[in-house]
Amino acid sequence: MSRMRLGLVLTGGTIGSTSPGDSDVVRLMRGPNAAGMPGWLSGPLAAFGAHQLSIERPVELHSEEARPSDWEAIATSCRKLAERGVDAICVLHGSDTMAYAAAALSFALADLRLPIVLTGSNLPPDAEESDAKNNVRAALVALRTLPDGVYLVFAGTPDGDALVHLGTRVRKERASGRAFVSPNGGPVAVVERGRMRRLVPWPLPQPLGPTSEQRLGAMADGPAGPVSAVLDGLDTPGANGTTPVNGWSAARAGAAIGVTEHPRVARFDPRVLELRVHPGLPVTALEAAVDAGGLLGVVAELYPCATGPTGDDDASLSRLAEHVTARGGVVVGTVAAAPEVAGSYYPSLPSLTASGIGFLPGVLTSTATVKLMWALAVTGGDQARTRALMRRTIAGEVALVGRPAPRRRVQHQARTGG
Repeated sequence: MSRMRLGLVLTGGTIGSTSPGDSDVVRLMRGPNAAGMPGWLSGPLAAFGAHQLSIERPVELHSEEARPSDWEAIATSCRKLAERGVDAICVLHGSDTMAYAAAALSFALADLRLPIVLTGSNLPPDAEESDAKNNVRAALVALRTLPDGVYLVFAGTPDGDALVHLGTRVRKERASGRAFVSPNGGPVAVVERGRMRRLVPWPLPQPLGPTSEQRLGAMADGPAGPVSAVLDGLDTPGANGTTPVNGWSAARAGAAIGVTEHPRVARFDPRVLELRVHPGLPVTALEAAVDAGGLLGVVAELYPCATGPTGDDDASLSRLAEHVTARGGVVVGTVAAAPEVAGSYYPSLPSLTASGIGFLPGVLTSTATVKLMWALAVTGGDQARTRALMRRTIAGEVALVGRPAPRRRVQHQARTGG
């Protein structure tokens, strides 16, 4: 096994904690005694064969306490390690918000030419049946083969296989076991018996650069062809292709974003609200929150069929979108999981996009939230440039899902959905 220069970023979390003993509360290891490399990592690192190890410890916290400023600190540590010449980076992170951190690093570090893997654990390393060592072993195995980009590797058990997820397509779904899923397209690889096996093609990062404005218009409406289909909400079928119904057409998305190179300093604007649409949405209260808190962005997870409440009443998402956009803010819409097969779309989606909502099919809600925070910081909060940047694929966040079905299936979905 060839030897590598490894960067290790320690941030706390369950994997940086100790088992409760006679208490029910997991205790985070802090201070001078935690400043070096935890002893339990010696075994996995020795098996990895690193001949040079560089350690950064930007934060010490349970991940439920993470803030966007902490992502900035972690990204800064990763960039420092890259400048020292490491071949790969492993980030140990708490699991509850690890998917958010993975998305943040994916956007902030898209220009780095090395693989970065995040992993954590369900139980502290010193707990009986802890999955910490197995998760780290799998992460280090994956780092030897993965291409450039950010990934999340997790097994969730003391032994057995671990799934490799793209950093922008993963979310935590449960508190134990194999806790992470990739709803749109599945994991990209699996680590089994000490080797990694690729499952699907993985997209390489596409950082902002000298040609980014030229690419922006071409990529704004997603991949050409049948994948940008009906229920995705981007297009309605036409005789010779598609006709956009989304308010973010290619022409609009092609507006200059004013960035000539990928930002080397990670910044995230926290003035973004993530919400899940539900019957009786308290729009008046949300409008007051937008005004009082100076919110610049809203990410709304729509109903599964890409629908949401419209009209002028107090439960109208359209009304909230108009309120936010009129004040220079940006509103995006997502679904929890894009459909495997595209069906027909419903009348509310064109109404929602007409009110200013940019629908992002194939993008997870948490990823959209992080990307909007990043985009607002990159553009200085400029509405048009932020909307354009949200439509540009940076780190594989737009999954190729929603392939159209035969007409019979589309009609069936139209009768049963919504």
